[in-house]
Amino acid sequence: MIAGDRSRREHVTKSSRFLWNMFKKFQAGEAVSGVSQVKSSVQRAIKAKLVEQFPPIEDFMAEILPKKESLVVVKW
Repeated sequence: MIAGDRSRREHVTKSSRFLWNMFKKFQAGEAVSGVSQVKSSVQRAIKAKLVEQFPPIEDFMAEILPKKESLVVVKW
């Protein structure tokens, strides 16, 4: 493994942990006026676009956007 690859991987891992911790506790509260589930085709397109724009993130997509979890659009 090249040293630069390792540091990039560690950075992406730290970033994904930060994002996960930031959003995993989110609950629709009083400030939210509407919540709707994102279609699975849209969710797949979002994942594909993320990997296209940030190739190193591909190894961590299962942690960032798990297959069993659905995305929601929140309006407030």
